Amino acid sequence: MNLVWNVNLALGRLFEQILAPFSSVSPIWGLALVSIVTGAIMVFIFKFVSNQSGIRLTKARIRGYFLEVWLYKHDFKTVIATIGRILKANFTYMRYAVSPLLALMPPVILIMAHLNLFYGYSPLRPGASVLMTVKFRDSRLLADTTLSAHGGFHIAIDGSPVRAMGKNEVTWRLKALTAGDDKIIVSWDGKIIEKTVSAGRHKVVKLSPLRSHTASITNALFSPGEKPIDRENEVEWIMLEYPEREINFLGMKTHWIIVFFILSLAAGFALKGVFKVEI
Repeated sequence: MNLVWNVNLALGRLFEQILAPFSSVSPIWGLALVSIVTGAIMVFIFKFVSNQSGIRLTKARIRGYFLEVWLYKHDFKTVIATIGRILKANFTYMRYAVSPLLALMPPVILIMAHLNLFYGYSPLRPGASVLMTVKFRDSRLLADTTLSAHGGFHIAIDGSPVRAMGKNEVTWRLKALTAGDDKIIVSWDGKIIEKTVSAGRHKVVKLSPLRSHTASITNALFSPGEKPIDRENEVEWIMLEYPEREINFLGMKTHWIIVFFILSLAAGFALKGVFKVEI
């Protein structure tokens, strides 16, 4: 798990540096840059992890088979036989193309997990509220009279906590007072745990909705914003319900993942000729 966190820590710092110049402009600009660069890098890597000669030969055969269908379109038996060869060649092409794509999936997933911290959610505005839920291992801890949460200069606790004993969860409402980064400290029985909260001064800011237990590899991969909670801690996870963000793309409001895939794929296909890559 330490390896996963170290990788996430390095990637997180890299994305912070890349996206810092775009923090005060429309989210589409920074997202477009990362998407295009990702598409270019992926198509470049694809060149070396794929069987380029096999792909090139198979595509040539498929083109030849289609020409054969056109030339012998009046010969039913020949057309059927050629269609069979087209299908077989397509399966061969898929085998050549899909295997490298599977190899490219892990780095793309890591990139998407970090981009989600910047583009998946909108920062709080002064005066806005967000719910913070803490899940404990044992519901008895929810009855602890010392259980409390404390905000800092930018974030305040708004009202009393709501306890869900059957779920081992307790929820607080947080209110943004001023713009800035802050920490909420949850304490009980002499123990504490922290959760970062951000009230945005910028249009693009790194937000961490979930901090989870070290035993959860899935959460460690897909929620890389904060260091995982130690195994010994009685808290399983802490979640903030930030408002979800939509990106204005070509005059439409859409999820950032759609924009990322469109731009990265477009960049990849546009640059395959430059890198002399068969796809």
